[in-house]
Amino acid sequence: MYVEIDNLSKEFPGVKALQDVNITIKDGEFLTLLGPSGCGKTTLLRIIAGFYRQNSGHIKVAGEVIDNVPPHLRDIGMVFQNYAVFPHMTVEKNVAFGLENRKIPKHEINTRVAEVLDMVQMSGYEKRTPDKLSGGQQQRVGLARALVIAPRLLLMDEPLSNLDAKLRLTMREEILDIQRRLGTTAIYVTHDQEEALVISDRIAVMNLGVVQQVGTPWEIFRDPVNEFVSSFVGSMNKLGGEEAMRSSKSVKELSSTFPQGVKPEECKVCFRPTDTEIWTGSGERRDDSVYFVGKVNKALFIGTGVTYRIVVDDDLILTVHSEIADPEDIIGEGETVEFYVEKRRILFFDKATGERLRQSKGV
Repeated sequence: MYVEIDNLSKEFPGVKALQDVNITIKDGEFLTLLGPSGCGKTTLLRIIAGFYRQNSGHIKVAGEVIDNVPPHLRDIGMVFQNYAVFPHMTVEKNVAFGLENRKIPKHEINTRVAEVLDMVQMSGYEKRTPDKLSGGQQQRVGLARALVIAPRLLLMDEPLSNLDAKLRLTMREEILDIQRRLGTTAIYVTHDQEEALVISDRIAVMNLGVVQQVGTPWEIFRDPVNEFVSSFVGSMNKLGGEEAMRSSKSVKELSSTFPQGVKPEECKVCFRPTDTEIWTGSGERRDDSVYFVGKVNKALFIGTGVTYRIVVDDDLILTVHSEIADPEDIIGEGETVEFYVEKRRILFFDKATGERLRQSKGV
């Protein structure tokens, strides 16, 4: 493994920021640290960079323990949330700064700066100062400055969070393209679940200083190990087991999916809005699915389809997403609707611990 984080812990006064973190990262891999504010992801990144010192545990990069190596000798590039470009320097001076500190010959500096500015689509802006650049352009300069030193590891701390929504979509693909072209091992911090799913080879989901799960985007989204991961990554309908049995119109089908030996009152029944389908009433009911009936409380058009909030069983509100081809197909508020979810898409979690419970075999 190229990067090894071994039993890492960090405490601040009165706060356990990181608890026994263990992550291994392959050479050339793009790993994202994903979690809510205060979960410890930026703290972990800063420890890897050398800005903080851990209380216990070790970090290896390319087989070398770097715990006692000062930040400027770790050969790590860092892209910050707030761009961190020098306001008094031109673009080319900002990018050349790290190379000049390393006493690289002038002709090589000029070549490498030109190459990396072309890579981040900033050729022609060499003589501009940051106040003449947009937010996206400043972030490109920050990325170029991190890449120009050819680091063995690239760290990015929420680099797109200050950009507008459309520019974020563009920049995240540009970052991914550059990382793949160079083959640089990268660790990326974000709280944006969609961003993490799109750009990552693997994702480490964190909460309260603990790594909850490490896996591919598909594994994190489709096979979460606990209720926190299932809820943080993507939307999720959650029902108590008894509540689900009471509100479902397919009690027999639902009961057959319960984990063996688990009573309804001991678990939560969950499924994603994107895994639901509106039943039009035509054809026979599917025996591989569980059905619900309710009244549309809200119909929210989101461009690619409609998200419905549906009142089921008095005060229970479930969310259903439906792709719509024609505006006449939108179901109006107050209308009664029936929808279903395939049994294989239903997830169960222990009500007390939040841990994942597996469905009975054969479902």
